[in-house]
Amino acid sequence: MEKESDGQHINNVLVYDQTNSLQDNSVIAAKGLMKISTDKQF
Repeated sequence: MEKESDGQHINNVLVYDQTNSLQDNSVIAAKGLMKISTDKQF
C-alpha cells in the first residue's frame, strides 16, 4: 500500500478478511480513500 502526501488517498490496496475460519477473503483495489468514521470506531 502506498499513501499519498495528503494522508487520506491510498494506492495498491490489499485488504484481508479473516473473520471466517473456514476461508480467507481478500479485496484488491488500485486506489481508495482512508478516513475515520463519524463514530470513530474505524
